[in-house]
Amino acid sequence: ALDALEYASQAVLLEGEPEWLEALRYTFDPYQDKVKIIPQFLVKSGEKEGITLSQLCRETGKIACMKMDIEGAESGILQSESELLETNVIERILVCTYHQSSDARDIKGTLENAGYQTEFSQGNMFFPYGREIEAELRKGLIRAEK
Repeated sequence: ALDALEYASQAVLLEGEPEWLEALRYTFDPYQDKVKIIPQFLVKSGEKEGITLSQLCRETGKIACMKMDIEGAESGILQSESELLETNVIERILVCTYHQSSDARDIKGTLENAGYQTEFSQGNMFFPYGREIEAELRKGLIRAEK
């Protein structure tokens, strides 16, 4: 978000971990006129603790570009908001696809079913988990645009 502030009219940051809020506020203090920090987690539609993507869009209006790196919750949240994604309220989405083994396939399918054109970032990420989970290469990021 910090790199994009020069080009954005507004940035909305969601952070549900209280220990990160002070650092975010300090980092973005010079940009208070352009940055809104919401101290909540992004959650699936229907969940009570946090804010849903639909609620966020009602608060902010149309979103030109959204980045999601939410520790493995990306796929579930996008799937729970499939109707919202079919509208044009979110023009571009960048989504991390490396947290779960099936994320790249599932997120790509969800976004394409909602009418987005998608492409993955170049290369793969290596996950050397050890004995319990087999090591694998994963796609890191998918870009989607309407």
